[in-house]
Amino acid sequence: MRFIFKTSYAQDIRLAKHGGQVFWYGLLVLLLLAAP
Repeated sequence: MRFIFKTSYAQDIRLAKHGGQVFWYGLLVLLLLAAP
C-alpha cells in the first residue's frame, strides 16, 4: 500500500486515481452498453 499525498482538491474530486482505472472503467461501460 502506498500513500498518495494530496496537493489539491482536484485529487479528491477526481473519480479515477490513475490512467489504468480510466481504461478499465471505460471498458466496463462499453461492455455494459454492448450487452443488450
